[in-house]
Amino acid sequence: MAEKKKIAVIGWGNIGTGVVELLYQKKFAGLELVKVCDVDLETKRNVELPPDYLSTDWRQVVNDPATDIIVELIGGIEPAKSIQMEALKQGKDVVTANKKLLAKEGESIFKQVLDLDRRIGYRASFVGGHSLIHELGLAGTAAKKFKRIYAILNGTSNYILSTMAREGTGFEEALRGAQAKGYAEADPSDDIDGKDTENKIRIMLGLISNSYRSAGPFPVEGIRDISLQDIQYADELGYSVKLVGVIEQDDGAFDVAVHPAMVPRMSLLGSLDGAYNGTELEDEYGVV
Repeated sequence: MAEKKKIAVIGWGNIGTGVVELLYQKKFAGLELVKVCDVDLETKRNVELPPDYLSTDWRQVVNDPATDIIVELIGGIEPAKSIQMEALKQGKDVVTANKKLLAKEGESIFKQVLDLDRRIGYRASFVGGHSLIHELGLAGTAAKKFKRIYAILNGTSNYILSTMAREGTGFEEALRGAQAKGYAEADPSDDIDGKDTENKIRIMLGLISNSYRSAGPFPVEGIRDISLQDIQYADELGYSVKLVGVIEQDDGAFDVAVHPAMVPRMSLLGSLDGAYNGTELEDEYGVV
């Protein structure tokens, strides 16, 4: 019988709690949770762990030679980047849900992965498009000549715009509704200003271009200035207003942007309602 992979989770917030619960209680074959690290060990969680599982020192956890995989779930740039880089240096594989870090600092992280012949799992950074990440990452698939990708990649923004269209409410009222339902954070800036979509587009662009190098700046516009009148005018013309990420390729050069757009209402993206994501890809064979 193959030896179990020993896993340490760093970051015991909402996402981390779910991961810890699955690993500790479900006992997945081949995986064994051995350590959980967080600066706050006092807050009550849905799962209780023995004291010897717990630590507040990520360096001690990362440097433990008995651990095979580090799961980084704290978010942000630092110390998340240091955790990942040190884990790779110590000969461990990494799993992360940190799309912001991968979008901003992915070049150095992926280079370290390649240089040290390690692995990094990041499908969790892109939950709404995790199957798409899997498909684009398959051997040979990333090299396909995708002409265009149009994508709705932020459920919060899509919920707000859908609510405005369906209920005839203004932006602020729809935002408050999204916050009340838990779709939007108390500070929704990353979602409604297009930053979350930007991060996901950057990850997608790396997969399509088969490169770990970070893309330069590109236009990013959110939905703060979308009014109910904009929504109604688009509807009269047969369109929905959506926040879209766009990648267009021409002879190996990429045009990339994030912005609100009028999308035909009967199209896949135009008919996407609520807190959902969706992607349309056009390659040499057509739209998929």
